[in-house]
Amino acid sequence: MGRPGMSARFIATASGPGSLGGAGAGGGGGGAGVYTEKTFNYTGGAQTFDLGDTNGTPITAYLFGPGGGAEADTNTRGGAGGYTTGVINIPGNSGQLKIIVGGHGGPGQQNNGSGAGYTGIFTSDWQGNSVSTDHNASILLAGGGGGSANSSSGSSHGGGAGGGSSGQRGNPSNSGGLPGTQTGGGQYRQTGGGYCTSGDQCYGQSLRGGVACGGGEGSGGVGWPNQIYGGRYASAAGGNGCNAGGGGAGYYGGAGGASSPNGGNGGGGSGYIGGHPSYPVESAATYVGNGETPPAEGRNSPFYSGQISWGGRHSHNRGNGSHQGGSGKVVITYLAPGSGGGGAPTGPVGIYGRITQLNNALAGAGYSYNNYQSIINKIQEYNFMVIGTPRYGGLAESMQAQNPPTTDGRFYRSEFESGSTIENSSGFENDTYNGFPYLGFVGYKDSEYFGVASMMYRDYNSRSLAGLFYPSQYRNLYTHVLNANGTTRDEGSTSARTHYSNNQQPNSNGYYQSNRFAADDGVWGFNMVGSVDGNSPGPYLSANNSYSYGCENANSGDTSGTSQRFYWGGQYNTTSYCFFFFRGTA
Repeated sequence: MGRPGMSARFIATASGPGSLGGAGAGGGGGGAGVYTEKTFNYTGGAQTFDLGDTNGTPITAYLFGPGGGAEADTNTRGGAGGYTTGVINIPGNSGQLKIIVGGHGGPGQQNNGSGAGYTGIFTSDWQGNSVSTDHNASILLAGGGGGSANSSSGSSHGGGAGGGSSGQRGNPSNSGGLPGTQTGGGQYRQTGGGYCTSGDQCYGQSLRGGVACGGGEGSGGVGWPNQIYGGRYASAAGGNGCNAGGGGAGYYGGAGGASSPNGGNGGGGSGYIGGHPSYPVESAATYVGNGETPPAEGRNSPFYSGQISWGGRHSHNRGNGSHQGGSGKVVITYLAPGSGGGGAPTGPVGIYGRITQLNNALAGAGYSYNNYQSIINKIQEYNFMVIGTPRYGGLAESMQAQNPPTTDGRFYRSEFESGSTIENSSGFENDTYNGFPYLGFVGYKDSEYFGVASMMYRDYNSRSLAGLFYPSQYRNLYTHVLNANGTTRDEGSTSARTHYSNNQQPNSNGYYQSNRFAADDGVWGFNMVGSVDGNSPGPYLSANNSYSYGCENANSGDTSGTSQRFYWGGQYNTTSYCFFFFRGTA
């Protein structure tokens, strides 16, 4: 709490040591455990986790490795970061663990991609000044992705992905850097003209990726902490007869790319689940990505968010700017000591708990509909990502891409293209509504805030954002409304369904064109007891509007009369409104 890069939330629960009346670890019997999540994001420095917070109870860790960099001048992709999870047994209730959230890779020498760092949990012996000491302090690691080079132009597999017992080799097979494994760094493969000027640093090393073939090595685009021990590890290179991508870091790093063919991509770094003699690990697994794509196990984690772990992609923003890889992340969950007596949760949990907190915050914030950035920032504070801001003048044919949205009438194109599995609904009092892909939205008209509406897509167990719009068809919903005053509306209906537009003509990423979300018309929202479709013949939100929430261009234009209507359990005629649609990222 209060440390840079770290956040926490707490939910009281009767689970854990002592909940059955036993003594528990270091405390009296019958105490309620407090389920706690602590999140560590990238800061460019070591962070700490205080073991005193756990009272000696085990912790469960979720580690997301960072992605490697893409080229700045060629359509290439860096390798994705890996994913590792496991339960760490804690020997006592004092001391600290070191948390290393690795930095993403980006373009380096001659615009080639440099390798990413690693993400890891270590004993307190990790100090950042002795590679052998730090390596021996390993408990769990997720490997980082390798950087890309021009031999992989247009391919989704450029730099090798990190993670797993062995990372992924960089492309192509003859000159791509080999991955790190459990016993050593990736091998550098010099098979043609040109050479690497960094000697042994071209090979993957413990906790460091290898330097690429060529010259001009440096720190450009290199993901932290590859170079904290000195050297030019993980650097892209160019000149001396070749140019190539740097290797990703890991328990052992991947090698830099070589030549023949020229432009070899860096290999990915390995993960690690072996624990430490003082911190044994159980129920652990480590997963490797595939090219630019993080492993499905990581993307399906309840703690996956944004575009973390994605390999960089030329002219795409993975959250850190064009060509940059996605960041790493660590989440630790545990049962902190309670105050005794056991008992049930003290309030709403999961997505419903977060939208309840969000609703309270927005209800008291005093924003107007056009305080776009303030509203978006507030939504993000509760682990949600804004994916669209439909309003009069920009909700279908005139709705344009922006990565990420910062104003009205925009959609988050990179998130639609990411393929990331969105968070499922959880915590709703009606358990029937839990476990489905979730979209929510808040509504503002003039200076009035109306509340949070929820859509649970009950046709699916999991889904990407694009998969809610493509293919173009009706999708069945459960719906729920939390009004600004705290009252709720739940019709319990299974008749609600939405079809954005029967003439949207979405591509496989769920939108029509980057400057036009829909080819023709559209609806953002739902009717709680019936169907809606933004194009002729409907039905539209205007039908039975006392059950309707959202906005629409009903077989017309984005500045037409039908677009001048704001729906929230009734119809309001205005052009001064905006809805903020979001998905969960916890």
